[in-house]
Amino acid sequence: MPKLHSFLSKANSLHPHIISHLTVEAPPNNDNCALDIIYELPPSVFVDVNQLADFASLIGNATVFGETDLEAPLEHVKDKRGSVVILRQPFTREPKRVIDVPLHLRYQQPSLTETQRPIEIPLPVAGWTCHKLGQSAPYPPLDAKYSLVQAIDRNAYFTAIDPPTDGVLQLGVPVGDVKDRSFVEVGTLSCVVLCTVWILVAVYKSLAKRNRIEAKGKRRKSE
Repeated sequence: MPKLHSFLSKANSLHPHIISHLTVEAPPNNDNCALDIIYELPPSVFVDVNQLADFASLIGNATVFGETDLEAPLEHVKDKRGSVVILRQPFTREPKRVIDVPLHLRYQQPSLTETQRPIEIPLPVAGWTCHKLGQSAPYPPLDAKYSLVQAIDRNAYFTAIDPPTDGVLQLGVPVGDVKDRSFVEVGTLSCVVLCTVWILVAVYKSLAKRNRIEAKGKRRKSE
């Protein structure tokens, strides 16, 4: 049975990481099993699917169920349950490995009283996803604990680390101050106006320079 110890790095930033130390022992008596690590993320937290794909050789092949919108702030998230990330581990003879999963926090509504808002993430769970001999091992089936996973094949079974743990990882997401809203709005509008003026001036100078060059060329031809 695999053993997994996980903790948070950069827990008070918008881009924390879950660091997991995984110790792999012999798989069950079934040649057709895959080692999976399952992360259940609340709606305030998400992963970048493309970023995980770039790190596949280090962390395993990622499949994400649930909310995957990278731009939506918390109040605009469609799936309020969040997401589930399954990292299928590559075959290796190394019994120990370190898995670094980068996370991203969604922007939240500003507050009058809070500078940070607490978030709890269930501890990742490692285990073997097995299937009948001679068939491929799909992803873990739909059950109460992993309620966001859409079952690909209910005939598969997932054996989690024993004993299971109900612990959580705690982090804080920075929250804006409502009192700063007017300053931010004025500053944003000022930047937009200044950039627009700068673009218009640059376009005017470019056109004026082009007209001078064309006028100079016409004079030379006339001579």
